[in-house]
Amino acid sequence: MLRYGIPEFRLPNELIDDVVGKIKLLGGKFVENFVVGKTATLQDLRDAGFWRIFVGTGAGLPRFMNVPGEHLLNVMSANEFLTRVNLMQGLRPDYETPLPEIAGKDVIVIGGGNTAMDAARTARRLGGNVTIVYRRTQSEMPARVEELHHALEEGIALQVLRAPSEFLGDAQTNFVTAATLDVMELGEPDESGRRRPVVTGQQETIHADLVIMALGNASNPIIKDSEPRLQTSKWGTINLDRRALRRRRWPASTPAGTQPVAARRPSTRPATARRRPARSSGRSTWSRVRSGPWSPARGSTPTSARPPRPSSPSPS
Repeated sequence: MLRYGIPEFRLPNELIDDVVGKIKLLGGKFVENFVVGKTATLQDLRDAGFWRIFVGTGAGLPRFMNVPGEHLLNVMSANEFLTRVNLMQGLRPDYETPLPEIAGKDVIVIGGGNTAMDAARTARRLGGNVTIVYRRTQSEMPARVEELHHALEEGIALQVLRAPSEFLGDAQTNFVTAATLDVMELGEPDESGRRRPVVTGQQETIHADLVIMALGNASNPIIKDSEPRLQTSKWGTINLDRRALRRRRWPASTPAGTQPVAARRPSTRPATARRRPARSSGRSTWSRVRSGPWSPARGSTPTSARPPRPSSPSPS
């Protein structure tokens, strides 16, 4: 996700390669082309000898608005758009990437978070005339202040207190051509503490050649569906006993931290979240990805598995 979900101008691939290399030097192993829940279940991994399992799958299932016209061509999620650009090299003219023509076209991005900023700034770099549409005011946008500042600085337009109610398209080609926006106003605060956007009854229509939906993500259900003993919330996140950072109603010999817990966080936060359960179990993070059964008693670390201690400098 770090490599193809976040634009390289914000997170260079060289930095990702450096971190991966350091994890490998610490003894970590990466198993590629392996989908937990499909290739093997959590129980399969335990049966194979993995003593502790850390679930860090994140929230990568894009949300949509379920309004008329979302089925039209060139209406896509930010996940799909960023994957096509980053993984399929859509920024490079020598690649035949299945990406809509963007240069000189009108692009609207729906949403106000960091992913919306990534999608908008990427589309701008591809030559699009980009407008961010957000249903609340600018001061209530959840994106980092500096990300929004950079977007506006790069010439990206912002329409606040607007929410799409319908997408219009060409009857012959089925490509999107416009978006009908409800004009909103702020009402009473909702459960998040922010004032709830309320429809005023007024509407306006703007032209659109490409619509990118950046409305947040839901938890991927693959692991949950493959392990019925996991208890999840109504949002699909794994319920935790936060005092011990352990899953509820999972066999006591398999504590774990999880990251389908809170999705709206910078990508650096999961690294911190992963260290906490590692400390709580008396084991460093690097040992979580080592293969093979642990023979010592629970909570202890085999001497052979510990990384060498750096030698202390001799006193001068």
